[in-house]
Parts: sequence; C-alpha cells; structure tokens
Amino acid sequence: MLINLSNHPSDTWTAEQTQAALATYGGKVEDIPFPPIDPRLGLEEVRNLAAEHVLRCKALLEGQPEPHAIHVMGEMTFLHNFLLMARSEKLTCVASTSERKVHQEESGRKLIEFHFIRFRNYFPE
Repeated sequence: MLINLSNHPSDTWTAEQTQAALATYGGKVEDIPFPPIDPRLGLEEVRNLAAEHVLRCKALLEGQPEPHAIHVMGEMTFLHNFLLMARSEKLTCVASTSERKVHQEESGRKLIEFHFIRFRNYFPE
C-alpha cells in the first residue's frame, strides 16, 4: 500500500504516477489529506501535528503486505518533523519526482506543467 499524504489526491494523478504507485506498492493507494499548516503555528504545534500523522499512517500500514510506503509532500517544517519521526518508526517515505516544463505565453502568463518521473526514497534503505 502507498499512503498519499499530500495536497494532491491520487485521483488527480497522471496515469503514469498511478500506475507506478500501484505496481510498486501492492496495488493500493490510500489518501490522507495533508493538514493545513497555519503559518502562525509554533514549532511544537507543528511537531504535534506531524506526530499525529505518523501514528495514523503507522496504524494504516499495520498488517499490510510489503512493500508499502508513505508518499509525503508539503509544508517544509511539517515534512521535516514527519520524516524524522517516521524514520524512527522505520516507516518508508517517498517523494514524487517530476520534470517541470514552463511555457511562456506572449501575454507574459506562464503555463507550468509537471511530468511525473518516479518515486524517490527520502532515506537510504
């Protein structure tokens, strides 16, 4: 199972990203919405949110066949603390990588496209 903890629900992913997730992580993706992180929160509050989400992910993964991982992308201080805690729990965490293509229109407006490439582990195995 792949847990998707991001602001991008898996039903909005490209076919390539969905296929890679299903093929790599046992045919199942479970979405957990990324929590809104108020910029006025102190670090301790952010750590508490991260700890809650690590426990939630750990509970979802219990009893699931390997391989499994948590796809986590989002606000940097939450992400940092989540990754530290998940690593201490021996949970595999991955990021999605993409190529960014920018098209500049005559009006000055930019159109940005992201093309999924692969999932990359945050920590060495």
